[in-house]
Amino acid sequence: MRILECFFASYVESEIKKISKDEIGNLESMITQLFMFAIFWSIGTTTTLEGRIKFDKWIREKITSLDLEFPEERMVYDYKFNTETKEW
Repeated sequence: MRILECFFASYVESEIKKISKDEIGNLESMITQLFMFAIFWSIGTTTTLEGRIKFDKWIREKITSLDLEFPEERMVYDYKFNTETKEW
């Protein structure tokens, strides 16, 4: 949850800053990718290299079932989701 909170920080309203519906829509369009990134770097990091290889294979099956596009060249740990370009 702390990893997700980092992504959500710029969407928190304050007395000075108001969040528009367009900004919320932008966040909603990326929520699955941000959640997956958080999974990679929370649950997926609690293992050895051998475990990371197994986790990479398992999580890719889940990504495929969610119909998400994700690069195949490296392990999931080698990618970060760019919130500006909306690409890995």
